[in-house]
Amino acid sequence: MYLVDEDYYFIIIKILLILDALGRGKSKFIDYRKLSFIIEFIKDDSTMKLFRESIEHNKSSKLHIDERLFTVYYNANMQQSLIKRVLFFLEKRQLIVLFKNDKYACIDVSIVDNKEINEVLSSSIFNEDKEHINEIRQNINKIKSIKYDTFIEKVFGNREVSKWDI
Repeated sequence: MYLVDEDYYFIIIKILLILDALGRGKSKFIDYRKLSFIIEFIKDDSTMKLFRESIEHNKSSKLHIDERLFTVYYNANMQQSLIKRVLFFLEKRQLIVLFKNDKYACIDVSIVDNKEINEVLSSSIFNEDKEHINEIRQNINKIKSIKYDTFIEKVFGNREVSKWDI
């Protein structure tokens, strides 16, 4: 059975789109783990709607939202090792640079300026993904530079996410 979530090309394109849309070369993307959550939300319109609802109802708990957010949280965490493998692959291909962040004990990411990648990412077939990424960026200030825990708190709010950890 084919699963798009496990398709390396799908993950590669999503990672490069996110890094490109959030500002190529201006600053590092702090903590690669946030990428898996962004990828989960930009997958389709229903998960973007869930993102909007989560941001709007951040302080209150709505059961139907919580159940779907748990699924997103779980899926994103399950993707962490796949994302890390893809990032190491992209670094070997010199498309990104990885940095060890001793301050936050994480791995930061920066996209490299590459003519071929720029051409691919500028294609109109990625417009919807870019719109979703920009919407997330507008709703979460300094998304590239905030710590992982701050990101999780902003997206999942007071939903006792620590109990969801796998």
